[in-house]
Amino acid sequence: MADKDDRTQYSLTLKVKNVTIHDGSLYYCHANNSLGEKTAMMGITVKELPPPVTNVTECCIKQNVTSDCLDICAFSIDFDTMLRKPQCIPQFQQLMSCASDGSDHRHCCSTGGVPGVCLNWCRGEQVEETQTCAVEHSKTIIGCFHEGKKNLPGPPNNLKVVAIDESSAVVTWDVPTKNPEDVEVYRVFWRPVGAKGSNKSDIVENKIILHDLESDVDYEVVAKAGNGNGTSQLTKPIFFSVSPSLSVKQAPLQSDLSTANTFATVLTVFIIVAAIISVIFLLHKKNLIVCIVKKPDSPIRIENPFKKPDSPSVAFENPFYA
Repeated sequence: MADKDDRTQYSLTLKVKNVTIHDGSLYYCHANNSLGEKTAMMGITVKELPPPVTNVTECCIKQNVTSDCLDICAFSIDFDTMLRKPQCIPQFQQLMSCASDGSDHRHCCSTGGVPGVCLNWCRGEQVEETQTCAVEHSKTIIGCFHEGKKNLPGPPNNLKVVAIDESSAVVTWDVPTKNPEDVEVYRVFWRPVGAKGSNKSDIVENKIILHDLESDVDYEVVAKAGNGNGTSQLTKPIFFSVSPSLSVKQAPLQSDLSTANTFATVLTVFIIVAAIISVIFLLHKKNLIVCIVKKPDSPIRIENPFKKPDSPSVAFENPFYA
């Protein structure tokens, strides 16, 4: 196609539809005329989109978005469809919560001019000025959602806490499902349950040891992943406490040993009692049971309560004595 301003300049456009990762390659453009020829080369790389942390449609259904607004919930939030349905504005809280996809987009939103009263939407939380934020700033917020799908990590997975001793515990987690390769740092927050302030620590590895914990105090811990573009949303809190005497790892070990010893003792007593009963039964069957008692110095006399007054006494010696 000739340039409108300069007829000596031509442009050629190649459009690849339904692109796949296999379309990434080296492409060549060759041009020639009566004066000569020229070839230019360019490399095209196709990257797979990361899987979403949140299934937006499924999330909208769980958030009780009405059926006439569900078509807004596609792979992400369809802004054009949203503009055509002003009746869905009251449900923007649910829509934004699902569309945030596990990431905290406030850095992008604030850079784009979203005011503070609307920034909670950028991390999937509620705002008070629903109509103002929806009408004036939803396009910027949704744009940040789309941008964040490529460069923001999701929240860490499988957050766990194990007590080490009476004053420390180790916190571990797995890498995020969304953009794990883009994580530059993890931020961990912990505090006693109900406390206003919290401790925090930034760490590159996916574990941290918490020190100076108080025994028998209930704590909560959360974590998020981040990079230069922003952070993920916080994980759900994990509640834990440390024992003054035993660590979590030690307690099950001793409990198992005590249980095993108790079981062995009971089993041994049962076997002994069963053996004694068996021997007595066999001896009784063969008339071999003998009761041995000491012969008294004088015969045992048993008075017959039914004898006549004039009858003499009758002596019964122990018939089992030999």
